[in-house]
Amino acid sequence: MRMSRSIVVLMLAHGVASASCGSRGSANATGPSAVFNPPAVNPPSSGSVLVTGSVYDTAYRALGGARVEVVDGPQAGQATTASSRGEFSLSGTFDDTTRFRATKDGYVTAVRTRSPNGWITFELGVVAPAIDIAGDYTLTFVADGSCGTLPHDVRTRAYKTTIPAAANASPANASFSIAVGGALKGWDITGMGVSGDYVAV
Repeated sequence: MRMSRSIVVLMLAHGVASASCGSRGSANATGPSAVFNPPAVNPPSSGSVLVTGSVYDTAYRALGGARVEVVDGPQAGQATTASSRGEFSLSGTFDDTTRFRATKDGYVTAVRTRSPNGWITFELGVVAPAIDIAGDYTLTFVADGSCGTLPHDVRTRAYKTTIPAAANASPANASFSIAVGGALKGWDITGMGVSGDYVAV
């Protein structure tokens, strides 16, 4: 039998509250869905290909300082360092089989090839095993105090929630889907990333 546990989420933290409580403010996007603004680089020379990308941990946090290196091909050994936002770019003679490697102390090395649009996303797991959080929970959303116009009876919502064991996930226990019972269709499944003892929904 699974033990029932609780997750409490402060749903409308300051940056998000401005966009969610009727003001004209905008929320700051983070993680892999954020808009990529590559660092300024010289245009690639004739015959060169520009490869851009990002490096994150498995809880969607940018890994600034990660090293990204070309593994094979004419530019083997060429390397760059990801910015504080986890962004990088490389130019050279690359094809669809050219491999790139991302490394950072404390994280598991990852190797990728570029996508058809020249983009590469690395998600590095921590060396230490992530915590297995699969089980049954009560998921509680609590509105931030800055949303003062919300009626009292809708400021808190609780749902029975199941986090199933991640199937075929690599690294293990780093990526989960949360099934939220009673939520609106289309909002009843959400992702969760785990990096060591850090969890992001």
